[in-house]
Amino acid sequence: MTKLDFKPVLRLNVYQNSDEFYLETEEAVIVDRKVTFKSPIPFRADHLKSFAQTIFKQDEESEPIHVIPDNVLFRRKRFVVLYEKPKVYKHLFSDSLKLKSGMFPMPGLIYMFTGFSLYIYAYLGNERPDATTKLYKAPLYNVSGDGSVCMGDNKMSALGKLKTDYVAASAATSLFWSSKFSHYQDTNKLDGMTLEKYYRGKFNTYSVFPTEKLKEDGKKLEEKIHSQIR
Repeated sequence: MTKLDFKPVLRLNVYQNSDEFYLETEEAVIVDRKVTFKSPIPFRADHLKSFAQTIFKQDEESEPIHVIPDNVLFRRKRFVVLYEKPKVYKHLFSDSLKLKSGMFPMPGLIYMFTGFSLYIYAYLGNERPDATTKLYKAPLYNVSGDGSVCMGDNKMSALGKLKTDYVAASAATSLFWSSKFSHYQDTNKLDGMTLEKYYRGKFNTYSVFPTEKLKEDGKKLEEKIHSQIR
């Protein structure tokens, strides 16, 4: 993201009754680096036009406006953290695993994209993760014990040429799920259950992933982020 020197311009107040919203703005005044605000006035159409122009304006390295998509947990240049709530994913298996490709439920997943590498972790619950969220090993093939992904023949370096880091990170997760799982990167993924047992026989009838089987990664989200950006 391009580094910008932001300063306050307007403060937006939003009111609501049972049926509608009312908006007003307060213009910022800066004197000797101190910010005060003028008396509120109704929100004007020209303010809305200005905001809209900002939202759709793009620079070389950042997506529009700095409107942060809902699935983004953290962003820094060439480093994006995304998440997905628990859901069912299509799994593609190579012939060597002798597993039938199909739809399988997964726990919540957190993706860390560094620009040339992808890391995946699991988390508990259905809420948006925060800094204190405990990470677990992702119960997936092609993912090592430290969360790093083996992308096989997919060219991760090509993602660096995409216009924004967010688009590149999203593309990396799509590449991961569209690739065939082919091998263990770490056999110690689940407690009392191998990945084969989950994906074979009666275990693949789960409607939700058995999160009690997840193994802790040993770090919280903020700790993992700090270790990546140091």
